[in-house]
Amino acid sequence: MLSRIPLFLSVLVFALNLSAQSIGLDEVVSASRNNYPLLKMNVLNEQLVDLRLKTVNASWMPTVTLNAQGTYQSDVTSLPINIPGVEIPDLYKDQYKASLDINQVIYDGGYSSARKDLEYTDLQVQQEEINISLKEIEILSTDIFFSVLSLEKSKEQLELMLSDLDKQISIIESGVKNGVVLQSTLDQLLVEKLSLNQKISELNGLIEANIQLLQQLTKLPLNASTEFTMPDNFVVQENFMLETPELRLFELNDTKLAGSMDLMKVRKMPKVGAFAQFGYGRPGLNMFTNSFDSYYFVGVKATWSLWSGGKNNTEIDAIQVQRQILEVQKESYMLNMELSRTRLWQNIENLQTQLQTDQEIFQLRESIIKSYESQFQNGVITADEYLRHLNNKTMAAVALEMHKIQLCKAQYNYLRTFGK
Repeated sequence: MLSRIPLFLSVLVFALNLSAQSIGLDEVVSASRNNYPLLKMNVLNEQLVDLRLKTVNASWMPTVTLNAQGTYQSDVTSLPINIPGVEIPDLYKDQYKASLDINQVIYDGGYSSARKDLEYTDLQVQQEEINISLKEIEILSTDIFFSVLSLEKSKEQLELMLSDLDKQISIIESGVKNGVVLQSTLDQLLVEKLSLNQKISELNGLIEANIQLLQQLTKLPLNASTEFTMPDNFVVQENFMLETPELRLFELNDTKLAGSMDLMKVRKMPKVGAFAQFGYGRPGLNMFTNSFDSYYFVGVKATWSLWSGGKNNTEIDAIQVQRQILEVQKESYMLNMELSRTRLWQNIENLQTQLQTDQEIFQLRESIIKSYESQFQNGVITADEYLRHLNNKTMAAVALEMHKIQLCKAQYNYLRTFGK
């Protein structure tokens, strides 16, 4: 029996640790990102680029083609002269040929290298587009996290108010029993207690609903007993450099367009290749014979597109215009971000000022309620007056906690907005 006690204690400690699980903002944001299905697109895009690169590399491999044909022609080659003692046979008008053609690229003018660079850049563009989409889900999980914190802090203050109210109810109940306090005074306190319990119950429902949303987003084992920890104060500076995925996407799209221009240019470069043909047919390479014969030939060829009707230059000009459009969009984005910087920073400064005032108000409200508690117990003030001051103290505490959370969220959003 005694040997089972350590095992029981271990299980008990584990259960207590599980019930007292705590979780922070970074863990929630990271889990929501990693759990979002769109993240799988990164792996799929990498696989797609690998396949495309294999296609580009395959262009350097020799191509082997098997050809076969039979033809009948209206006329054949003949000599318009007679040579004494030499009989020149008439050629057949039906001809047959089967061949194995081999081609090998020797120099492609840098086309395959430009294609590879463009594929790599396109992969980076797709990854940044996914990062922008994931940023939205991260913002959503952040909003829910801070919403849970706000609800729990409000609930905490209401529970403190309820605790203070219970103390007064105990004192007033004693006074009612002794006949020195009216029953109506006690009833007012009991009604306020019921109202507080109702508000706490409503907050519990909202907290549970938000936790369920977070659980769906993150797939983390969250429940009502999970402790959501307030992040430490963030270090923010007004002049943070912009490092957002949107800005990187502008830069990568410009690089992609530049790569497309390079691809257009190398398409006009000369190309060199080797070729060979091994065949069997009638006639062979000697056209003055009517018998089937085998043959082969090998060689090197060069091609150079000197003019294509201006099509290539028009496409390059179109890409130049696209780059100009992209630059205008980037300028607009930068301006909007600077406007956001001013607005967000002003909000942080306002919250810091409000927080200092909230602290002073709460301290005064706390001092006032202590004075009114004794007055209420001695019958100097009514239950209405006491409850009004108790509510004022609770609202001051709630405002203080809400502004702490709002400041923390504003600092976090400022960092996220500018890519920190």
